[in-house]
Amino acid sequence: MSAISEEFYLELLRRCGALRLNGHYVLQNGGHSDTYVAKSDVTALPGITTALADELANLLSGLGVEVVVSPAIGAIPIGFEVAFHLSQLRPDSTVRFVYAEKSDGGFELNRGYDQLVRDRRCAVVEDIVTSGATVQLVVDCIRRANGNIVGVGCIWNRAGAATEGLGVPKLESLITRQLSKWSAEECPLCTRGVPINTELGHGAEFLAKQQA
Repeated sequence: MSAISEEFYLELLRRCGALRLNGHYVLQNGGHSDTYVAKSDVTALPGITTALADELANLLSGLGVEVVVSPAIGAIPIGFEVAFHLSQLRPDSTVRFVYAEKSDGGFELNRGYDQLVRDRRCAVVEDIVTSGATVQLVVDCIRRANGNIVGVGCIWNRAGAATEGLGVPKLESLITRQLSKWSAEECPLCTRGVPINTELGHGAEFLAKQQA
């Protein structure tokens, strides 16, 4: 658990405009919500990204991480920074950073990255965990490459994902707070006719499928 309160991190997200409230958003897993965390607004500010990554690295520092793996593309900046800070904490060792790319409904380690994770202690670093599905797919591709998963770290665990559900020994997050989420069929915002945001999240894709 971070020594700094969640409210501090929430305030950082508010200040950079990343925490969007009272809207109608479609999430990556297809759920609807009135709250959205615009992670691109975080990573557009290197100072805030570095500060968050520094604390996340502190939380993961006791796991002996040798490779940090992030899903492409949104989590790459935070994952890279976490690997850098872990290297600073352990100057006697080399901490690598690689990223997993989407492929046929899952993720793959391309560019020779599968060889870099093989037989090494790996931590998955994500920005926002909504359902945990993306993290699980990245964990699966690391295991296919014979990497050893030692933990997962994220900025915000917004769905209450747990180690048991993800099949990992450790899960660390700077913010663990569940936010509203409904299926498209049960969404009260849809019932009230609240317009779906098409600039953030997957609203444009959702509306395109509805109109097809």
